[in-house]
Amino acid sequence: MKLRKDRQIIPDMQLRLFLELKRKIEPVKMKPQIEPLVVLIDLSWFPFCMNLFVSHRSCDVIKKGESLVSKSAYIHLVSGSKYSSLSQQDLIELLNNYQEMTNRTGKQLNWDYQAAAFPYEIIEKEESGSKYLLLKGRDHLYHYLILGIDQSQETPRIQIVLPDQATHGDVAKANELSRFLAKQVQGELHMFNGRVMYFYQRK
Repeated sequence: MKLRKDRQIIPDMQLRLFLELKRKIEPVKMKPQIEPLVVLIDLSWFPFCMNLFVSHRSCDVIKKGESLVSKSAYIHLVSGSKYSSLSQQDLIELLNNYQEMTNRTGKQLNWDYQAAAFPYEIIEKEESGSKYLLLKGRDHLYHYLILGIDQSQETPRIQIVLPDQATHGDVAKANELSRFLAKQVQGELHMFNGRVMYFYQRK
């Protein structure tokens, strides 16, 4: 009886050993790795909107490594704003106030902070009857920005435009200037990323 049990056990052990050895010898079949498909949409050819005062949706663009952002930011004058109307000269005065403020800060720090805070030259332009300001960069870190007063709405609004050739420095300064101007006029700021900030007393 014992012999019969051994004869039954040995074949079972041999079969298990054989299957285990077979698994070790056979080449391992690896599952093919599927790399995620990354699509980069390069719209560097996308022409800059020649008409300064256009809907921000028509200026939306996707660039490599960037999300969908608007090419324009708007500062709307509302009932709680400091100004009920604005002219291009008013906008120039606000920019001059910004430079004077940074100049005073620079004197306190014994550093030419104005040149770093506002690295642009203000140039008045007119195209197809529309007046606007061209902020031309003074060095290679800044190209230019475009500012103007949009009178096409029921209430005027300030428009800040980022051209296609705008640098990262231009983007940072455009956001900084838009917040400063919105605070000065106590308006409603619609930023480049779609965020809305309120700089007036809300009821």
